[in-house]
Amino acid sequence: MTDSIEITEIGEKIRVCSYNTDRFKTSLLSVNIALPLNENASANAILPYLLSSSSKKYPDFTTLNKELDLLYGASLSASVSKIGEAQILRLSMDVIDDRFCLDDGSVFNSAAEMLCELLFYPKLSSDCCFDENELCREKRLLKEKLEIEKGEKRRYALRCAEKIMFE
Repeated sequence: MTDSIEITEIGEKIRVCSYNTDRFKTSLLSVNIALPLNENASANAILPYLLSSSSKKYPDFTTLNKELDLLYGASLSASVSKIGEAQILRLSMDVIDDRFCLDDGSVFNSAAEMLCELLFYPKLSSDCCFDENELCREKRLLKEKLEIEKGEKRRYALRCAEKIMFE
């Protein structure tokens, strides 16, 4: 297979970018949501972590991890970053390439379905809000990450420089 890049517009401001190669043993699926930096940045920063922890179909950590194990130990990650004046929310899955599966099933397609489930069908309470306990946990974890970052002088200095530069 030769390397190829495909970019497909599937909606207004929605693109699917695909880099096809046979050089790797794993495939990466990543959903990136670019939002303008505004007063909602803190609330937005928690969103990918909430989405990656459960959904209607995978209501708890155990159920979600069992499904990841069935996908040959796929890994799920969430992150938030800043690029210029945009906040990037990212939800990613790393899965074994279909060429290395023992059965004829498509791990890639199953992983894509799981990622869509997490994104479009989050586990919400009856009043269409995220679970209060999960929200408190993610807030606490985000605060802890920020505190740890202050201890890492290089990263902390970079964040301070960005803050001054983009004022």
